[in-house]
Amino acid sequence: MKILVVDDVQTVGGIITRMLAELGHECEHVVDEAGARAAINGAPERFDRVILDLDLDGSDSSGLFEWIRAQAPGLARRVIVCTGEPAAAGTVPFVREHRLPVLAKPFGFEDIGAAIDDPE
Repeated sequence: MKILVVDDVQTVGGIITRMLAELGHECEHVVDEAGARAAINGAPERFDRVILDLDLDGSDSSGLFEWIRAQAPGLARRVIVCTGEPAAAGTVPFVREHRLPVLAKPFGFEDIGAAIDDPE
């Protein structure tokens, strides 16, 4: 699978990318909303999944998700949110409203593998 990893922390995004590569997936890591839009814009079919950090520095991850939903509805159904605070007040309503799977940090190979391989 080709996976877009959107995480503003270079180290975390790099770890996620390496884990996914070890599981046999091809990844592209971007650190902000602009990078994600550029990667998706015009060719959303390039990606089978998106791992979206909900706590992007200086950005609104829910706004990015809404943009993905408008530009590439099929891809929006394959977004996995990643957060260190899965029970945070803003996370729960967003995840429930859009019925998105959550990958809670910290996670291991089994967790990320299960999230990626889960059918739509």
